[in-house]
Amino acid sequence: MNKKLSFFLFALIAGLLLSLFPVNQVEAQSPDYELSSVTGVWTDVQGTIVHSPTGYSSVRWGYSANSEGKRSGFDFDGSTGEVFGEGEFFLLGTLTHINYPITSAADGATLQITLNFNHPSISPDPFTFNFQIEETTNHSDIDDCQDFQITDTPCDDRITFLISYGG
Repeated sequence: MNKKLSFFLFALIAGLLLSLFPVNQVEAQSPDYELSSVTGVWTDVQGTIVHSPTGYSSVRWGYSANSEGKRSGFDFDGSTGEVFGEGEFFLLGTLTHINYPITSAADGATLQITLNFNHPSISPDPFTFNFQIEETTNHSDIDDCQDFQITDTPCDDRITFLISYGG
């Protein structure tokens, strides 16, 4: 059973931008910022020793609990060509969670994000997002699922940020 839950990661407010780019490096012309690309690699998986190698934009974990041989995991697709002004929202990329019946589930993962800019010509340090994973057993009966069930396909996992950015 393949359920994909996609959501967008956003850099939220000028506070984050100002922490990445000191004011004296920002030019007073439009656009303030032009991203050439965003890359993301998974640097750690917690709660299981059964996972694919880290250091890539995709990571998988667990053993398949049925004969399909599929594993749960995350994919990150970074954005390209974002143009934005100081204090504006911008798209970092798309995070997709893959949910299959597995054993030896992960309970956390760390994504390292690197921003590559055309304008201004700066190279900020990478930053990380830490995710908590509540892997479910994927019962066949929706009544056996957790109280955070949203879809009609049993059973949803829950993925949360451990620290939020913005304000």
